[in-house]
Amino acid sequence: ADGARRSIESLIKLTPGRARRVTASGEEEVPVKELRIGDVIRVRPGDNIAADGVIVTGQGSLNQASITGESLPVDKKSGDE
Repeated sequence: ADGARRSIESLIKLTPGRARRVTASGEEEVPVKELRIGDVIRVRPGDNIAADGVIVTGQGSLNQASITGESLPVDKKSGDE
């Protein structure tokens, strides 16, 4: 139980507290708690993923550890979750 608790705590530490929300007037940095369904966020190289969703544009290798617990980068492209 202690090992599982430590693993969960380490994943929580990976979760970013802020996200770059894309709006009609540009980008704004907001607390993750303010994100709503339908928001579009920008993820830059090296960023941890702030929320789950679908890739709208772009491609790359993402570290999904804060969302799925998977420690290896995964290749993603437009349309992928």
